Amino acid sequence: MSSTRFPKGLTNVDGDNVLGNMKSPDPSKTFTFWDDFVKVRANDWNVTNGTNTTGAPTYLLEVGNDGYGTCVFGQSAGTSADDEYQMAWSGQTSGTDAKQIVSLTNTKRTFFKMRFKIDVAGHGVNFGLFPAGSAEVWQVNNDEVSFLSPPGSLDLKVRVRQNGGAVVNDVLVGSLVNDQNIECAFEWHNGKLRVFVDGSHVNTFDVPEDPTQRYGFANAVKATTATDYEQRIDYVLVAQDR
Repeated sequence: MSSTRFPKGLTNVDGDNVLGNMKSPDPSKTFTFWDDFVKVRANDWNVTNGTNTTGAPTYLLEVGNDGYGTCVFGQSAGTSADDEYQMAWSGQTSGTDAKQIVSLTNTKRTFFKMRFKIDVAGHGVNFGLFPAGSAEVWQVNNDEVSFLSPPGSLDLKVRVRQNGGAVVNDVLVGSLVNDQNIECAFEWHNGKLRVFVDGSHVNTFDVPEDPTQRYGFANAVKATTATDYEQRIDYVLVAQDR
């Protein structure tokens, strides 16, 4: 059986558009942030301590088991219980709109996907879209759309808060396995948040639009014992229709 061929390509614009004869879709239709960690630049990420920290967070690049780049994030020495280590887009700090680039706006599809693994079971992770960068992670935020695994647990949950209220109140959607990659993703569109774990749809939540709130990516780990902690992030994707 032969494959279907498209010798003139596929396009998402009409023939009169300047890109009408280009053999791939118009990339300007969608804002896309993608980091596959094939390189590390110090000015790409803001890496900080949280509270009750000993030492400093580590952030480095290594070749993963699949042969591709991986961001190793956490703490390699001197860790104590309740240590927190946080990362966000560089320039994304409390009180600024730097790198706050997506919002939950009807008619605009918003996508998030991240693949990672942990090397010590029971330490917490919290990651997704936050309005004020790393300063907000691990707090009870007024606004966020995130995944979390609480310290001391392997449960994987979804949390959505808007204007100080719980829209999705830490609903269980899966579990973490020590030293095994997991892909966590969601699509938001017209009031529906569709959640995926390892490529499978696991739940859909009613999440109303909030076009005035702007979000950026942030990630945090939290140690629960005096054990060195590392989280290995394979890739991060944030995308939205323009």
